Amino acid sequence: PVCGATLLRAELAPHRFDRHVHDTYSFGVTLDGVQSFHCRGASYASVPGHIMAFNPGEAHDGHPSTDQGFAYFMLYVDSKLLGGGESAAAAYFKQPCIADPALARRFMQAVCALQPQETLRAQNLLQDWLLRLSQRHGSTAFASSASASDMRASAMRDYLEANYATDVSAPELAQLVGVSRVHANRIFTQCYGIAPHAYLNSVRVLQAKKLI
Repeated sequence: PVCGATLLRAELAPHRFDRHVHDTYSFGVTLDGVQSFHCRGASYASVPGHIMAFNPGEAHDGHPSTDQGFAYFMLYVDSKLLGGGESAAAAYFKQPCIADPALARRFMQAVCALQPQETLRAQNLLQDWLLRLSQRHGSTAFASSASASDMRASAMRDYLEANYATDVSAPELAQLVGVSRVHANRIFTQCYGIAPHAYLNSVRVLQAKKLI
């Protein structure tokens, strides 16, 4: 954990991450190699100088594009650090792969500042980076009304997050939103890019990590 966020550095030989979600914002900078992933129905490739930006609950996977693998930093940030809180919706990032070498360098400056007795400086650099990222590439413009499918998907997501410790069934979700099991599965998958059972497993993994 760093300044209210969690920082991960990884160097991976050819390795594939299955489709998953995080309950935080996830920002990554590729250090070496090419990190490819699928998100929002499209394919992307992150190289040094790019920033990966995943919103909370946004399904994505990950794999190298070369046999050499890849290395990267990943920062997991609670929405409160982006100024969301109760006053306004936190930033929404429309592009999961952002080509912004200058901002990627600022990210590395903040990370490299994480030295003994330098917490305040690192915190200031990190907060400045988050602010710049939000200003350049984020949006607070959300639709004022959601479609019926969106509301059903949201209701199922909230139910899964509240009942992750129980054995939730497909008929249970369908009854919750008043549609057939097939329709419930389809609208959830279309909205979040991941099937309800896979989302539930991701929530369980995230909860287990909090207990470690």
